[in-house]
Amino acid sequence: MVECYIEPGLPYRLTLSESVSYQAGIALPPTVDSATVIIKHGSNSDTLKFNPYTDPVTTKFYNYTSNNLVPVDYISEFNLIVIDKQRRVATASTYIPKPVFIDTRMWNYNSSDRTNFPGKQITDH
Repeated sequence: MVECYIEPGLPYRLTLSESVSYQAGIALPPTVDSATVIIKHGSNSDTLKFNPYTDPVTTKFYNYTSNNLVPVDYISEFNLIVIDKQRRVATASTYIPKPVFIDTRMWNYNSSDRTNFPGKQITDH
């Protein structure tokens, strides 16, 4: 199982673990500690190192990281290659979507002073 984060201005971060059976009960999946993890971007190639840690802000766990920061690039493709010691290969590619800037926020209140959206009403439960 591969979960990778490519966020501009932050280090490359990835969680690599083995899948577990649904019927295996409640247990954390075993992490993979001896894989080759490479992220390619343009002519640059970054090999992530096995360095398990939990981000104190998001509480997400990562076991492969890089000291290099993800560039702000909304045009070029990022490619991921993961090869484990059993020679299994996982690949993926992606682009970073351009941010959408919100220039206006509007609130609309109905007759009972509740916020609503066209066609929907938000109520307390």
